[in-house]
Amino acid sequence: MSHRFTVSLHRLGEGGPTDDGRGDHLDWFFAVDRNACEPLLTWSTPIIWRQASDIAAWRLPDHRARYLDFDGDISGDRGQVQRLVTGTYQLIAQDAERIEFVVESVAVVGASAASPGDQDISRLAVGLCNQLTASEHDTIRLFSQGTLREG
Repeated sequence: MSHRFTVSLHRLGEGGPTDDGRGDHLDWFFAVDRNACEPLLTWSTPIIWRQASDIAAWRLPDHRARYLDFDGDISGDRGQVQRLVTGTYQLIAQDAERIEFVVESVAVVGASAASPGDQDISRLAVGLCNQLTASEHDTIRLFSQGTLREG
């Protein structure tokens, strides 16, 4: 069964890096129910990684379903998120240490939302979409470097 996913760029607020030292990063949001109403499985990765099939990540607490479609400021001066790509996936396996999935479809959303002066976001969104498109129908695995508590 297909479910929705979104990958967003999380830019940190005035507070700077997170308590665990992460700077700006990507947040991966995975719906687990057909209507995308349940909390989202959420993972965080560096903005750049070497290969799209096996990606070191941090498991985050589940997030509200609204993050599948959300762009904007995060409360508590925790920065802002901007969606880069969205699509559908099929869940292969998931536990506290990993999530394995197959991308079924993916589309850029960040390039159209980026301001004309912010070409880096457009390039990032298109590059991410290209990596995920090249991996379509192959299993992608985010594996845990640890579990983080946001806040």
